[in-house]
Amino acid sequence: EERQREILEKQKKLEALKQEEEKIKQKKMEEKKKQEELARLRQEQERRQAEVEQRQKLEEEQRLKEAEAQKKREAREQNMEEESEEENEEDQEAPKEAHRLDKWRRLSIEPRFDVQRGRDGYVISSMIPGMRQDDVSIQLFPREGTFSISGFRPPSREEEERMVRMILKQVPPGAEVTQDKLDAVLLRMGAGRYGKFQEKYQLPSNVDTGNVKCNYQNGSIVISLPFQRVPARHTHQPDLFGDGARYGGGPYGGFGGGPFGGFFM
Repeated sequence: EERQREILEKQKKLEALKQEEEKIKQKKMEEKKKQEELARLRQEQERRQAEVEQRQKLEEEQRLKEAEAQKKREAREQNMEEESEEENEEDQEAPKEAHRLDKWRRLSIEPRFDVQRGRDGYVISSMIPGMRQDDVSIQLFPREGTFSISGFRPPSREEEERMVRMILKQVPPGAEVTQDKLDAVLLRMGAGRYGKFQEKYQLPSNVDTGNVKCNYQNGSIVISLPFQRVPARHTHQPDLFGDGARYGGGPYGGFGGGPFGGFFM
């Protein structure tokens, strides 16, 4: 019986140890599951945080793009407004400039043209500063056997403004200054220096009319009249020099009584 009790006691102790080991094992498994759950929750939180940050980044990029696009639209609209204003100003200035130039077309100048005969043809030249290439033209009239050189030399806006200031300084106090009077004095001041001109010459029969060239650069007009490659039958050459008129009359076109001629009284 004693032996039997000892065996039972041992069995009870073994059973208690097994139960204790089972509890410890169960506790470790629960701890492991808890750690895994915590890790899963951390990963989920990090994933959500990354999604939030990515969404915020995309929203910021979109906001910047929209702001840049808005800035470009505003700049484009501003440019369009400025261009429209410039076009309006040009539209308004164009008639004024046309009127200003038409005024100076009332005058005529008589530049001197030098004609020289070279080995390859004739060269007609003159010095008329203050023009543009478009202001000079040459016209051939083969049927008439003539050609003409024409041009227009107006003062620049700055030159005209300086002339106006000079005039206004000399106007007596209280004198009436109208635009017509001012224009008349301007034309007197500019006579002989500004205006249009036209020279007409006899066209030699041995000139190659298809290769006549006119060039204006740095105030110099040069017209080249090359000879024909095949000699012409008629060898007589007309006088090309014309009257050879020069500028005349001084800066005010030879008008007496000073530059203002008693216009402002």
